Amino acid sequence: MVNKAMTNSEERTIYGVPYDNRQSAFSQFEAHMRRDGSPDRVNLLCSAAYRGSGKTILLQINMKWFVNATRGIAIYVTFNDDQYGGRGFWRSQYILNELGFERALAVRMLHRLVEDNENSNYDSMLRKFDATLSDIVDSFSRPIPQTVELVRRVLGVPESTKVMLAVDEIANAPKDEAPLTPEMILQLLAGRMDEDSTLYLAVAAYGAFVVQKLCTNFNWPILLQCLPPLYFAEGF
Repeated sequence: MVNKAMTNSEERTIYGVPYDNRQSAFSQFEAHMRRDGSPDRVNLLCSAAYRGSGKTILLQINMKWFVNATRGIAIYVTFNDDQYGGRGFWRSQYILNELGFERALAVRMLHRLVEDNENSNYDSMLRKFDATLSDIVDSFSRPIPQTVELVRRVLGVPESTKVMLAVDEIANAPKDEAPLTPEMILQLLAGRMDEDSTLYLAVAAYGAFVVQKLCTNFNWPILLQCLPPLYFAEGF
């Protein structure tokens, strides 16, 4: 089933822009879908590079491959760009610890269900949305797993539906002075994936040292994807 994600050339675009779907990146994706490795620790699918190198595009490629292969749900969340929001939608607070990160991530997941950037009133309603979503997340004792369950219910899909979280710009999540580090965030996310056989995870980080620390300090197996170069058929 996973191989079908590669068979149609028309599927190899992001918003109509063709890309070189380097086979090595897809091989790592396949290994992640098979949940290769120890039953206790699923290999983490990740990329690490500098700004502007294509990490976000690779996350979107993974999401497209995932949906094509599973007919599941792919959710893109970021700690930059349209979801920056003062480094945390949850109560607009800084992210200082693991619970704060889980809440901030959960609010971002729910935010994807209600966002409508084409609505002229969207910006004025954004704070009200975020406050309502924060109230929902506050009621969760386990924000990430319970939010995944809520997303399935809202979309009306079976509980067994597979979900991929594509998490971008994790280095921007914690406050600079916080004891929470990007590698601790990766360990937390990978741990949630280990707990749920229907949850898959693709992440992007600045610099290979982040994933290297996860691998060495926490003994976590990783699947490091090469970044596929973009090309433009008609030029710029």
